Amino acid sequence: MHHISEPNRHLSQQAVPRGAGHRAGSLVVFGDITVDLTLQVSAEPRPGADLIADSSGQTVGGSVTNTAIMASRLGLPVTMVGRVGMDPAGRHAQAELRAEHLDTQHVSEDATLPTATTVVVVPDHGERLLIAHRGANTAAGLTPDALALVRGAGALHLSGYSALSPTQTTAVAAALAVAGDAGIRVSMDLPPAAVAAAAQVETVHSWLPLIDLLIAGSAELAALSGISDPALAIARLRERTDATIAVKRGSAGATLHCAGGDQLCIPGMPVQVVDTTGSGDAFSAGLLYGLHSGALTEDPHAALVLAGTLGALTAGRRGAGRALPELPSIASALRTGWSGQDGRAGARAAAALPAPTRPLLR
Repeated sequence: MHHISEPNRHLSQQAVPRGAGHRAGSLVVFGDITVDLTLQVSAEPRPGADLIADSSGQTVGGSVTNTAIMASRLGLPVTMVGRVGMDPAGRHAQAELRAEHLDTQHVSEDATLPTATTVVVVPDHGERLLIAHRGANTAAGLTPDALALVRGAGALHLSGYSALSPTQTTAVAAALAVAGDAGIRVSMDLPPAAVAAAAQVETVHSWLPLIDLLIAGSAELAALSGISDPALAIARLRERTDATIAVKRGSAGATLHCAGGDQLCIPGMPVQVVDTTGSGDAFSAGLLYGLHSGALTEDPHAALVLAGTLGALTAGRRGAGRALPELPSIASALRTGWSGQDGRAGARAAAALPAPTRPLLR
């Protein structure tokens, strides 16, 4: 792996997926909407023990929801497509999404299933444990109006969690078909649960030819390919997809693998880890902003540094959802958190950020 030299237009062009660049439509995000209850604890949970949390917090969450919020804070127009329960938690979740300037007209309500809930347990070392009840998310589908929305979108972002539900799996297949016909760029973030069983891996395999940007951790990459060595895993996946593949490596940084074989590697931005919840989701938003806004379309190095910055800043604070980083802290970290080529890329990313003109509603 290597850093790209400046400039390297060959890698820049390879890193731009089909349909990338500025489009008139919004970023359409389909996936889970949850209410996160975060408990900060000083000891590791173990069977039979009683733990008293040091603090607690509650916010709207879910993998693609976190990505949607972060993308909106970066200035992208975002439309959320998902499902909540017809309950107070669902109404609260929708209100929080609207407060983040997300379009929620395609968030439906389920009269039977409750809004999804995730208990997030965060020990002192910051590596969270998630316990989720997926609730109404399991019944989230796409109406004809929602599919029409996809057809006119600027980009479509999906979550691998959809592989856990037959209804969501059907909806993703329909969305991928529509996006493919319309030339819409599609990205997918792959969580551990999406590749925990053979049937789910097979489902994700069926999606790969229609995905332009795949975002995954090293463990998910190994599970998806059946190979633990990262380089060999990428080579195996190349038999199924020519997508740009972004690999999240935690504190070790991230890599971007292009179909032509070029790679881009950045280290992790130094940060005191407090809570890793939503860190990977924020990372995804940085990549989507870089490729969707037009500002960094031909500068994948700056887009990757932006993604790494968002992931690190999120890991350095408590909670995700509405606790995600805001523009002033992002711009500051881009200018001061990196060095060398990465520092120059960070400065370019900072210059591409919008002015913080939209107040968040508290």
